[in-house]
Amino acid sequence: MSNRLSEYFNVAYDAVIQQRGATTASFFIPGEPDPFENDWCYRDADSLSASAYPILLREVLEDRSGLAVRKFVSRLRQGVSGGAFNQPPLSYMHHNVRNDSIVAANDIMGIGKLYYYQADDFCLVASGVIGAALGMNRLPIQDDDFWDAYYVTGGGLNNSTYVRGVSLAPPGTVITVSEQGVKLRQELEFSDFLLQPKGLTDSIEPPVNAGQNVVDVVAPYLSDESRLRLSGGVDSRFAAATLVSLGIPFTATTFVPPDLEAEIAAQLHERAEGSFDWLAVEANPGTVRQDGGTPQPPGPSSGSILQRASSWFRYLGGDHWSTPVRSNVPVRRLTPAPLMISGSHGDFTRAHYYSLRDIQEGGASSALERYLTSFVRNRSVLSEELRDHGAQLVKNELLGSLVKGIDGLYALDYSFYYNRVRRQFPPVAPSVALPMLTPEMLLRTFWVPPERKIDASAIRRMTLHMVPDWDGVPYFHEIAAELDPKTTNKVSLQDTYWETDRNDFLDSMETAIDSTDYSGLTMQTVLDEIATLPEGRNRTNQTFEFVFWHDAAKRVLADIVSLHELHPGSV
Repeated sequence: MSNRLSEYFNVAYDAVIQQRGATTASFFIPGEPDPFENDWCYRDADSLSASAYPILLREVLEDRSGLAVRKFVSRLRQGVSGGAFNQPPLSYMHHNVRNDSIVAANDIMGIGKLYYYQADDFCLVASGVIGAALGMNRLPIQDDDFWDAYYVTGGGLNNSTYVRGVSLAPPGTVITVSEQGVKLRQELEFSDFLLQPKGLTDSIEPPVNAGQNVVDVVAPYLSDESRLRLSGGVDSRFAAATLVSLGIPFTATTFVPPDLEAEIAAQLHERAEGSFDWLAVEANPGTVRQDGGTPQPPGPSSGSILQRASSWFRYLGGDHWSTPVRSNVPVRRLTPAPLMISGSHGDFTRAHYYSLRDIQEGGASSALERYLTSFVRNRSVLSEELRDHGAQLVKNELLGSLVKGIDGLYALDYSFYYNRVRRQFPPVAPSVALPMLTPEMLLRTFWVPPERKIDASAIRRMTLHMVPDWDGVPYFHEIAAELDPKTTNKVSLQDTYWETDRNDFLDSMETAIDSTDYSGLTMQTVLDEIATLPEGRNRTNQTFEFVFWHDAAKRVLADIVSLHELHPGSV
């Protein structure tokens, strides 16, 4: 397996850190350098411990020897009370050679990527689908259910991945591999985690304190190049408030267009009275990502569509939404990226898939029905069979949440979190700190009454609790509702693939349709669709982007199969 890993990830064979027991083996490839200057791996004669993400605890960050990464396993053994599971994103592994055992875990919110594969007496765990596919004891093949769901929702559902047999671990999972076999358990069932605090929705101090703690812990690692991405929206304002309230100096950047973002950010900056520096930067709105990378200047991205799709799929792992295809090919960093503070992932604090009208009319059933039928009705350019099956998979998943005791409009919020935030967001970059991404925030906002979730009242209260001087500064959506969406909608401002380079788009579509042989598309239907746009520019552009992403997956799987054939065997 070391050969497969080193060749696929293009690192020297001896750069693959490994440890072996009698029946177990572990492997770790260091990632890009991060602002914490930690290898996130500790190896001695008896063990190998590794984390796929920075562990934002002072005792871990301040330990330069790496021994704290090994000691972190003791927190796992303490269960929920030990605090390990409250550190999203978490994907951690500890290999004990003497006991010939491996334990791996993710966080209670399920943000840290932890995958597993089991067949007969063989089992592996990995922090990415690609790593799992490279380690399998058989040739990996495509999982069609994953793609049926992907084409109608923009991501995987529940725990399936694009490789059959490789599953994403549920939130708060501990996987133990030993001579006694494989044991997979959830430290706390996610639905039980959500159901425990239904009476605590008016308590804003815990999420405020948790968010402040995140930025307080990482503050020593902020540099002159560090930035907070300040938009006119809800989430970045909360993130900025955590810093302002603690008196931590920082620089905020607002990307334009739309110019309305900068107009609102300028008001926040003025009222903060010198608490932070601020600048507006012009950028291509299609390249403003959540991975901490710097957006591109206005203009088209370089390289062909399929080159960008394949490169981003390999770089981030593929088990997420496809929008990075709109950006330049990623370049592996050789020096640490500056630490960024972001409001990313804060979407889960608000209402989704239902409207104020649904609430006023008591229409949970109509909202649920509309949500389910949309997956058959939308993207009609795709084959009916694909849409029907994809919609059925969504329905099955939604029914599962109802069985767990989360019903009504909250079932839609649950679906948004579990199958969008958890599944479709790319892995959190090691150079990004997220003060909204805390268990305390999820617990205190999930059960907020739907009418208050619509206008994000909980986050507004928390923000003003920290920075009262921002009272009265409007939010982006409040002003944009009265303006032309062609000048304010971040997606509408982006050029489509066919508007950017029609020849590249048509060539890429023809290649991807042929290689995937899945969506039911033909080049004639593609031409008809972009000529008439029955579902609008944005949805049509995204639908075709899914095909490019699927083509990238096929290429990745083909390369992995070739490495299996070149280097047969398991570990």
